Amino acid sequence: MAEAFGAPLFLPSTPYSYTVRDQGLSAALQEFGNNLNIRVNISSEVKGRIRGRMPDLPPRQFLERFSYLYNLQWYYDGLVLYVSAANKAQSRFLVLNPISFDAFKSALNALNISDERYIVKPAPGEGLVFVSRSTRFIALVDQTLSGLVAEAQARPSGAVKGTVWIGVSCDPDRHTGCAITAPAFGTGKAGRCATPTSSTTGLPHIDRPSSWEQNK
Repeated sequence: MAEAFGAPLFLPSTPYSYTVRDQGLSAALQEFGNNLNIRVNISSEVKGRIRGRMPDLPPRQFLERFSYLYNLQWYYDGLVLYVSAANKAQSRFLVLNPISFDAFKSALNALNISDERYIVKPAPGEGLVFVSRSTRFIALVDQTLSGLVAEAQARPSGAVKGTVWIGVSCDPDRHTGCAITAPAFGTGKAGRCATPTSSTTGLPHIDRPSSWEQNK
């Protein structure tokens, strides 16, 4: 079974060469993003300096090794790579009602939010879900649930799914997002995408930084 790590992070396979031996972690991560044309958001809690030499590795392996060595966690939402200190991971309990856990997980999967490294599981108690790890991941999970609950509460009895425009991590340069087909959860909120694609779905619009909201 393929692993799910949020939105696809497409990186080249050629080794990434890092030659600086005395540089702050934040500066090294920002340089990594600049060299690979990836937007990087680094938490203020990421502190310290590079200790020793980093070997030349494919970018994905470099990121994994860097995170392991300096106790960091990362999450890519389709447009921005979020990096934070692993020891500052957060946990929350969310109320699912009236959404089922299966419907909630289906929405997270369809929106490329699910990440096998991070926790989303039913919690003891009626209609609760436990979410843990990256702040950005938790924020997107919470926003998805809020959208599903709002749409379920507003949906008239017997309502059917319709065709909507959605903008989910839409990046025309990387061709991520834009087209999603998934089970309907109600009438979706319309959004505009730089390369809009019609999708028959009732998934909520997820308010991520996008090409129509940011000036590059």
